[in-house]
Amino acid sequence: MLRYSNFSGRNEVSFIKDSDIEFIDLDIKNLKEIEISSKSSPSSFSREYTKINEINSKGVFEIKGYIPKELKNITIYTACPKCYKKIEDCKCSEPTTPEERMILNTLVDDGYGTIRTTFIGDIAEKLIKEKTDVIAKIKGTPDFDPLLKKLSSKILGKDLIIKGKSKFSDFTKMYELVAYNFKEMDPNEEIKELINEIEN
Repeated sequence: MLRYSNFSGRNEVSFIKDSDIEFIDLDIKNLKEIEISSKSSPSSFSREYTKINEINSKGVFEIKGYIPKELKNITIYTACPKCYKKIEDCKCSEPTTPEERMILNTLVDDGYGTIRTTFIGDIAEKLIKEKTDVIAKIKGTPDFDPLLKKLSSKILGKDLIIKGKSKFSDFTKMYELVAYNFKEMDPNEEIKELINEIEN
């Protein structure tokens, strides 16, 4: 049975009692793995939160937590605006004008554990409320460290709801999160949602 899912935003197939499955062999050439970006990934919030210490596999997770430590660095790299890869790693066939993108890493703590979380591009800009070109101009100058402290003061202790994709780091030997989207936690909104869940 074919139906449209409001959550995924696409058609999905559900199997019912009278459904039959037929297996066929397909010869698909030049199959490519799609890299999920913040522009193509689902960014809506489901309120199905996962405790950080329970993230032990790859997948998309939604967590609640706060930022417990200051920023140590902000990385700026020159990227393809289509695939977001570094220019030297880009395989896009059509020429494009490179753009600078921001990467910042921070810890998120939910009281059960901590997870290293990466914010990239416009998601990083949204977190620190600063544009990439501004950071790029100051990075490498004596003004960068004072700027880091200023930006850290904006986000330190901030309660967030984050949705992202987990991946295992061979370096830290732990799962980390790449944020698709986030929003600041609103206590009043959380209380209203809890009341609605209880009543329904």
